[in-house]
Amino acid sequence: MSVTAIAILAVLGAIAAIALLFLLIGFVLSVLGGWRALAATYRAVAPPAGMPRAVRYGRVGVVNYNSALTAYVSSAGLYLRAIVLFRPSHPDLFVPWQAVVERRPARVLFFEAVELVVGQPRIATILLPKQILDGAPV
Repeated sequence: MSVTAIAILAVLGAIAAIALLFLLIGFVLSVLGGWRALAATYRAVAPPAGMPRAVRYGRVGVVNYNSALTAYVSSAGLYLRAIVLFRPSHPDLFVPWQAVVERRPARVLFFEAVELVVGQPRIATILLPKQILDGAPV
């Protein structure tokens, strides 16, 4: 085998290893934060309604998703979509407002936020900037 072929195989192997590592990290984050638990009940089955809103800071459970989420707020519920790199382990979510059992004010540094408690018994919490949830019926 030539040196060029070995170099190409090494580069392809490194790319595959990085991709697998990223998938593994995404899966672990989805389990730790509760995204996976939310998806078990609230996986989106229809395209989102409403205007997309980029989320500067957001959290599901204990996992921060800063600048990695898009939220759609409609009269029916909250639709969350992760960035493309996380989608294999983070399916789109649609949480109907009836599933939100509590809405709590919160702060992230100097910004106002809202923490939503989802499910009874609690499945996970979702923290989003207050202005994204302004006008939401919860």
